[in-house]
Order: sequence, then C-alpha cells, then structure tokens
Amino acid sequence: MKAVSKKRAALLRIYRKRRDEFMAAHPSCARCGQRSEELHHKAGRVGAALLDESRWTALCSPCHRWATEHPLDAIAEGYSLPRVGRAS
Repeated sequence: MKAVSKKRAALLRIYRKRRDEFMAAHPSCARCGQRSEELHHKAGRVGAALLDESRWTALCSPCHRWATEHPLDAIAEGYSLPRVGRAS
C-alpha cells in the first residue's frame, strides 16, 4: 500500500471534518430524498477538488452508485461535472 504524504494526510484530516459537517447539514439525498449516506464529489477528489464544497452533493448509496456507473446521465442531471478538458 502506498504511503500518504504529510501534505495529503493534513488535507484528509480537514476533509473528514468538513465532510462530516456537510453530511450533517444535508441529511437527505439530493437525488431521491432518502437519507443521505455518502458524499459525492461532482468533479472528483484530485487536488483542490477534495475540499471544494461547491462540488459536493449528499447522496444515498444507490444514487451514489448510479452517479458513478452512469456518468453521462449524472452530468446531464447535474449530479456530476465533466472532468475531461477541465482545469480543477
């Protein structure tokens, strides 16, 4: 397993706290209204996108799986953002 750099470890500590606060503030799935269980990163988690709350959405597990398995539909419905050719 690859070790996490000190910089990434520090970002992850910040992320986990903010993620928990975000999920507490968004208890319902943005797509279906059921209880939210997972944080979806609309534009991935690379670099600054990890902490960009404007690109987060709270989803239940089935809707998160749907957004991951059907990226073009998720983009069309506003649950994901295009990643190719975009600067993060």
